[in-house]
Amino acid sequence: MNIKYFNSRSKGKITRVFIALLIILFSLYVPIQKAEATGIQVYADLTQDVASPHVPSTVTTQPLIADNTSTDIYYSYDATSVFANTDTVIFTFPAGFTIASCTAATTDADNDTTPDGSGSVSSTQYTYTFTAATTDTEVEFCIDTTSPTATASNYSVSMSSTNDSDFGAVMVYAYDDAGPTYQNRINVTALVTPILALTITDTSDTETDDCDLGVLDIVSVNTCAYRLYPGTNQTTGTSTLQIDDISTNAGLTKGAGGDSDDIDNTAANTDVAGGTEGNGIVATETGTSYDLQGNYDDSGSPGDDPVPSSLTTFAQTSSGPIDGTVGGGNYLLVTHRAAADTGTETGAYVQTVQYTVVADP
Repeated sequence: MNIKYFNSRSKGKITRVFIALLIILFSLYVPIQKAEATGIQVYADLTQDVASPHVPSTVTTQPLIADNTSTDIYYSYDATSVFANTDTVIFTFPAGFTIASCTAATTDADNDTTPDGSGSVSSTQYTYTFTAATTDTEVEFCIDTTSPTATASNYSVSMSSTNDSDFGAVMVYAYDDAGPTYQNRINVTALVTPILALTITDTSDTETDDCDLGVLDIVSVNTCAYRLYPGTNQTTGTSTLQIDDISTNAGLTKGAGGDSDDIDNTAANTDVAGGTEGNGIVATETGTSYDLQGNYDDSGSPGDDPVPSSLTTFAQTSSGPIDGTVGGGNYLLVTHRAAADTGTETGAYVQTVQYTVVADP
């Protein structure tokens, strides 16, 4: 029987091979840690944030700059973690931009009163290199920014950092000051044309076309009332409320006309009295800037007045706008007053009064 023995040298080789295999197998099962890039919200502000720490989410003045005009802009963001010595932050601007460090160059990015680095410019790229670790993740960099000449446009400025591979972008808005013209603004326009309004309601603000004087007797004066709500949105010119009796036969009548078929109109500025045949109106203003005119203005000539049989100015305003919304408190109260005497014939009497609003802008 043949028996083979391994000497010590052979055993050493086998051991070394076994250890190498173990290392290979171990490396296959142990995951390799790799830093993930993180998207960051970057802010641009024409006003420096002097708070400590910075508050990059608060933009005091939007980065709107005139074309070809040197402007200090403060770029800030909240990094994933604090910065270490030799970390860099790079801002890359579009072609055509001229950039430089601000006169008061950034040396304390995290604003903890301790210098932590400096910026340098190469073409359209600004690089801030940290020479000391920061105590805060919120940082701000001042970069003197000049956009291309006579070009209104919106420009994207990109940021990248060696700190956790942070990256982000922010907009800078340039306008052409020769216009000026903007690319981040829209002019919304609208035209409001003149509007006139008129609503007739009863005294409880319910729309109506009826004013019932009831049954007349030879003792009392019967009344009925309604509200006129004229309105206009004009701020200049004159708006006029007109009155007109458009009955087939003018007046409060019951037939084809004639003295026996109507209730006599009262004379101007004369109150209708019980026991005396008469018919007229009286009006008052409440809230509205439509001022009663002529005999209808009881402040100067009190008393009842007849309804005219031709188009007549009733009230007028030269100052607007006037809200004619029902219930808004701006109205004219018109009261019709009538009385009968022993000579007033029986029957149903009717009068149609029409109001119109006209404007002279």
